[in-house]
Amino acid sequence: MATHATGTRQQVTLSDLYADRDLTDAQCRRLVALLGLATPRRTETGDGDGKAA
Repeated sequence: MATHATGTRQQVTLSDLYADRDLTDAQCRRLVALLGLATPRRTETGDGDGKAA
């Protein structure tokens, strides 16, 4: 945990850690996926009716 100049502890978030970093779109997508925040994309089966099996 981070410590302020006053000696009190403050919780550090991922937002704090990555605030000053220039991430590519691919890096952002990877972080979101690793955190489990992404919804898996549905793939089409190619049967032509547009309905899931």
